[in-house]
Amino acid sequence: MPARCPVTGALQLIRHECLAEVGVYDEAFRMGWEDVDYCLRVFASGRECIYEPSACATHAESLFRSRTPEGQDTWESDSWRTLRAKYAQTDLTAYMPAYE
Repeated sequence: MPARCPVTGALQLIRHECLAEVGVYDEAFRMGWEDVDYCLRVFASGRECIYEPSACATHAESLFRSRTPEGQDTWESDSWRTLRAKYAQTDLTAYMPAYE
């Protein structure tokens, strides 16, 4: 069953109308968490993000991440801090799927 929650940028389908209203990914995120930020912005616009478990794709992220360039760990940490600061006053529990 589909769930309403932030979805990974590895396999996002974004409608043109949504891009026109919400914009593109926030460039403040150097590496990571920009997809979660985008979904939270989509929710704030009154739209939905739907996780569809039957969708399937192969994402070769491990190929990229296995060749860690200098500074990548810092970029990821910076992005996490950016997300936490941006949504520090926001209750995000409504966007977390229930585990059964």
